[in-house]
Amino acid sequence: DLLRETIDINKVLDFIEFPKNKIINVYMGHQLEKSFNGIDIGFIENSLKIAESELQSVFSDDAFIALIIQIAISIKRIKLSKEVEITNSELNSLAITKEFVTASNLARMFEEHFEIDMSIYEIGYLALNLLGSSVSATVIIEKEHWIDFQILTRDIIKSVSTRSNIEFYTDKQLFDGFLEHLRPAIYRIKNKLKVKNLLLKEIKIKFLNLFEDVKA
Repeated sequence: DLLRETIDINKVLDFIEFPKNKIINVYMGHQLEKSFNGIDIGFIENSLKIAESELQSVFSDDAFIALIIQIAISIKRIKLSKEVEITNSELNSLAITKEFVTASNLARMFEEHFEIDMSIYEIGYLALNLLGSSVSATVIIEKEHWIDFQILTRDIIKSVSTRSNIEFYTDKQLFDGFLEHLRPAIYRIKNKLKVKNLLLKEIKIKFLNLFEDVKA
């Protein structure tokens, strides 16, 4: 949270103009490099690109950054023999997801490259963070509760349309984008994973009425 709070909003906007392989230079800068001295950030970044391919997803820029930070912290933490703890029931529910399979593959890569041992709980924690990451352009096949998400998306958009008197429900691109946002958002809320929207203040100023309609 501290790292994310100190990232300049202008760097966030500038980052969109650069490819992700320049991330350490244009986004996080020297502060992150100093914080994770000895941790190969580039390797983590390339590993996440492989994860995107396996999950047939593209992480949002903010989610991509958050995952790099989370993984770097985890690696440093594991090297200090400080492991996370999650319940067996949580682990069992995670184990049936494709994110858990991808997390297991990432764990093998990290173990070999960073010379660490990642427990099944660490893999579960990584899977949890993958589940909570915003995605776009995902292939929507065999996703759990997908019909429920579609119904919820339709109802939310219809409600906001009624409140704002704007026909949002005719926008197919909005529906698809919101549908993709909803699943990881719900996982974040259920598992108390925080996400920081750096544009929140600006959104409230420019689109306050719409913000209140969406909030309702």
